[in-house]
Amino acid sequence: MWPQRIEPKTNRALPRLGLIFTASGVQVLWGVQWLLVMITSGSIAWSVWVWHDGQWLTEEAAQYEAAGRRVQEQNRQFAAEATRAGLDVSPGQRNTIARQTSFMTHVQKSRSLSWSRLLTDLEETVPPHISLSSVALNVANSTIALKGAALTLKDLTKFVDLLEAHHAFSQVILSEHRMAQAEQGPSAHDALRPLEFAMTVHYRPPI
Repeated sequence: MWPQRIEPKTNRALPRLGLIFTASGVQVLWGVQWLLVMITSGSIAWSVWVWHDGQWLTEEAAQYEAAGRRVQEQNRQFAAEATRAGLDVSPGQRNTIARQTSFMTHVQKSRSLSWSRLLTDLEETVPPHISLSSVALNVANSTIALKGAALTLKDLTKFVDLLEAHHAFSQVILSEHRMAQAEQGPSAHDALRPLEFAMTVHYRPPI
């Protein structure tokens, strides 16, 4: 039996895709296309500008870095020459010189350090029941060493607070405080003995 021959069916209907383009639809497509072109162009331009700005910042950073190296080299040479000359240029010594220069600048601007003005400033801060026995000025570190006696610890605390609040004084350091020694040994009047103290305070004479 011979195999049957299958003829292709030519009358089968193929699906059709109907696209209708109107004039308004074409214009919309063109508008979208131009919008995408503009966005792409703007992105490219922005990328170029960012790249150029980054190059400029890199060059600026390189210049500052080179300047920093030159300054470090000059400082190194200066330190070496100072060491050969027998000068101390350590950080601690530079800080000390800076403090001394600052203090002397204040003194020079006020023409002269007036002890009467210093004592007047101290008088403005000394509360009742406080007596000063010694006032010593140390120009090297811009400090004044004070020694005296207070009737009570509360009076001493008030004195420290008044010094800190005064415009001419700062950085009060209480280095010592103790009860005054009795002349005839312990007695019932120990509570009435004054409190001896020693302190240092930074002084900036007003201009």
